[in-house]
Amino acid sequence: RAYGQNTTVSVDGLIRPTQPLTVSYLMSTSLTRGGGGEGVAGHVQASYSTNQFFVSSSHSLITARYRPDMGFVARQDLVYHNQYGYLIWRPSWKPKFIRSIEPDFGAETYQGASDGRFQEGVYSVSPLFLLLQTGGIVYFKLEHNRQNLPVDFNPIGILIGRGNYRYNRLEARFTTDPSGKLYFGSTASTGGYFNGTLRRVEASVRYSPSAHAALSLDGEYNRLRGVGLNQVSQSAWLLGPELRLSLNPRVQLTAFYQYSSAARLARWNVRASWEFQPLSYVFLVFNELDNSRLDSRQQQTIAKASYIKQF
Repeated sequence: RAYGQNTTVSVDGLIRPTQPLTVSYLMSTSLTRGGGGEGVAGHVQASYSTNQFFVSSSHSLITARYRPDMGFVARQDLVYHNQYGYLIWRPSWKPKFIRSIEPDFGAETYQGASDGRFQEGVYSVSPLFLLLQTGGIVYFKLEHNRQNLPVDFNPIGILIGRGNYRYNRLEARFTTDPSGKLYFGSTASTGGYFNGTLRRVEASVRYSPSAHAALSLDGEYNRLRGVGLNQVSQSAWLLGPELRLSLNPRVQLTAFYQYSSAARLARWNVRASWEFQPLSYVFLVFNELDNSRLDSRQQQTIAKASYIKQF
């Protein structure tokens, strides 16, 4: 269906009645000439932060007919609730390399705005969360997932049947100082995934010898067992090295490569940028997509220049 003129009117604000308490809100409505796009959306969040703890509660509403044509919304006809909090604990007996102990909890709930029906929820708790003196972190998380699927869907190339799913997952993460010359971070998780199981390992290494250069390598491995209507079992990995070079803040070069074993796709993205004067740029971009499954290769080169005259 073709739409005519679309108008979105929004109001947002932030209120801080006291130093620890912050309340933010957004209210928006969309109007479309000819009908079909008259809806409302809103968001409100309240948080309370001290040196001992932090808690927040946020709530969002997007009606089925809310349609901001100049932007986008991830999902319509939705009510979303998010509660989160953590403790900031610095007992006298903690080792010196630990800055604080910060166990946390989180709860995310999705409902239909028109019928109030529960759609999905993710509820987690981290009984062990350590913030290190270096800025690194160590945590262990327990997660419970609930999914009510009204129709079959295909998120990762595997058909998952409609129905109600309940499953639990465990996750652990470790990172070093993110501002150091050499950085390492890794996350491992295991547990249920809809009607099957999923094991995942992610790792990232970055070396920054100077402010002008950084080389990183990201990897991910997934092992699925008994997932979907066809009880699919498969393993896949994703690899992505990246190089960033900068002559100065105005002249930069970025080269990124990614390979997916599941899709048998290899991607190149190389971008050079030059800010020849404030807010005015020249971009050169090269993209390549190599599909081993179809024995095809696509290449693309883009040049773009933007100029802003300030008076």
